[in-house]
Amino acid sequence: MPTTRLAVAVLALAAATPAYAQDVLITTAHGQGADAHIARWSPDSNFGGDAALRVKNAATFPPDFDRKAYLRFDVIDRPDGFRGLRLTIDDQDGGVPVSGPQVFQVYALRDVSEGVIGDRAPGSGGWVEGTGFEPDGGTIDGVVWDDAPANDTTSGSGMTADADLVARFEFEGAGTPGASVLVSSADLAAALDTDTNGLLTLVVTRETFDADPDGYVHNFASREHETLEPPALVFNTCLADLDGDGVLTIFDFLEFQNLFDAGDPIADFDGDGSLTLFDFLAFQNAFDAGCP
Repeated sequence: MPTTRLAVAVLALAAATPAYAQDVLITTAHGQGADAHIARWSPDSNFGGDAALRVKNAATFPPDFDRKAYLRFDVIDRPDGFRGLRLTIDDQDGGVPVSGPQVFQVYALRDVSEGVIGDRAPGSGGWVEGTGFEPDGGTIDGVVWDDAPANDTTSGSGMTADADLVARFEFEGAGTPGASVLVSSADLAAALDTDTNGLLTLVVTRETFDADPDGYVHNFASREHETLEPPALVFNTCLADLDGDGVLTIFDFLEFQNLFDAGDPIADFDGDGSLTLFDFLAFQNAFDAGCP
């Protein structure tokens, strides 16, 4: 999958990602969705039941504390109007505090590495969230560092050739617990469009390297979290309704102008990873198309 248009998206963090009247969410709690993190320090341990998805990339010092987050979305009945991946920052609970920009990567697993079978359930070579039991009494092993699909076990941030880098995003330091981040790129949208099995697995890693082995762990809410929203793919069936009132008016043009002036990726209506005059034209087309 091409990544020539890939750029770091500095996304606005707020109490919540802007919600619009026509937003539709597909979370990791929907259908055959799942989420879990894997940990280099305990390569045979499964963390599928944790309320937090932990991400870290730090210096090697036995044990190595790197972590990556796996997210699976059941997208077989997805709507049109993809806006992006939404993650909610969880309370942080460990590591030496960090400051400055923290850059994260989003990889998309290729369908072949998801190991799915005819009914789309994870099969050999795929991954399941937690350890459990099959109907026939056999054991299902949850995803772990040593055998997670496409995991580069020697790297705190990289993946193998069975995964494509489709987006980057960043925020300052630890981020704000409870705030959400919306990640959008043309390559992320393409990964969704080219999905063939109705299951999309994304992997979140931290590109920013911490020279302190005991450095910071960034946490995002999982589907097991009691109060914060799980990872979600966000769709909007009326993309031009930027003020969220369910109708299209001059105020939506003003909101688009504000988002464009602020450099917000939501204004990237043509999906090329940059904000240009063509985004105005794409917004005009969405406006003219109206709402369902």
